[in-house]
Amino acid sequence: MGGQSTGFANARGLKPFHWYHLRVVSVGCSLAASAIDPSTGATTTVALKDDQDSCASMGRIGLRSLDTGGIWKNSAPFRFEP
Repeated sequence: MGGQSTGFANARGLKPFHWYHLRVVSVGCSLAASAIDPSTGATTTVALKDDQDSCASMGRIGLRSLDTGGIWKNSAPFRFEP
C-alpha cells in the first residue's frame, strides 16, 4: 500500500494467488488497509501517515498490482461522511 510521495508499506503474511477481502480507508493524511482471508477470517493490517503540512487532501485513487499475480473484482470507491 502506498500513496504518491508517501512511500510504501508491505503487508506481511499474505499468500500469492489467494483471495482476500481488501478494505482501504483514507482519513486526512492517513491511509490504512486490511486484508481479510475469507476462508479463515485472519486479518492483516498496514497503515501509513503522511505529514499534515504536505499531504494531498484531494485527488484520485487507483488499484495497482506489480508482479504479484493480483486480480481485482467488485471494486468500488465510496465517500463516507459522518
